[in-house]
Amino acid sequence: YLYAHGILPRDTFVERNALALKGQFVGQTAPTVIEAVRDAMGGCLFIDEAYALADRGGDKFSGEVIRTLLTEVENHRTGLLVVLAGYADKMDLLMDSDPGLRRRFSTELQMEDYSPEELAEICEFAAADRLRLTFARGLRVQLARHIREKHGHEIRQHNGGLAVTLAERAFRKLATRLGDPAASDAGICGAAARELLPEDFEIVSDGASAPSAAPSSSSAAPAVPQRRALGAPLEPRGGPPPPER
Repeated sequence: YLYAHGILPRDTFVERNALALKGQFVGQTAPTVIEAVRDAMGGCLFIDEAYALADRGGDKFSGEVIRTLLTEVENHRTGLLVVLAGYADKMDLLMDSDPGLRRRFSTELQMEDYSPEELAEICEFAAADRLRLTFARGLRVQLARHIREKHGHEIRQHNGGLAVTLAERAFRKLATRLGDPAASDAGICGAAARELLPEDFEIVSDGASAPSAAPSSSSAAPAVPQRRALGAPLEPRGGPPPPER
């Protein structure tokens, strides 16, 4: 987006987990940070779970990551966009760990967590993209309701990762269902063998074991805490929404 508008000179996006920037021995941390900066030069360096650098007070390697990063940001003020991302409450601890952080990362964005409907859409996309699986007709709507009712408390902690986890669990359930010679689905092949059903997500009707029917409407998603990105404008939630299917 920033490249398309001529703000950044290169269409480069480099993502690193904050803990991956820490060296395993003395003298390794600074070169690791500098290498990440060099890879992203002219574009964006996105550091996810940045708050981990201040978790439990941090350590000497975490402090070196922060100091080296601040130096690199200062030396490349016009040629690099650096984004620190993480949960809002934990990010406050990180920003308070070094006085230079709030000065150099002064732009703050609050991004709402995904709604159950969005998570169901991401789950369908992940199932197709990573596992080459399809959703049965009406399953996305049923899954959104299931996420709201059964996994709503997990959205705060896992967010988009919850959708991927559900897709992977459903894949294992599908494999078990098709591999059981005593099951009614045994022997199914072709496209039907790669279609996820409500039962693969443990979706059942009230008081029955059969899959539930798709609801005619869904209620509003519950309010959930926000994630924070510090640095400069960032495409919400790490990228474009999954394509409609």
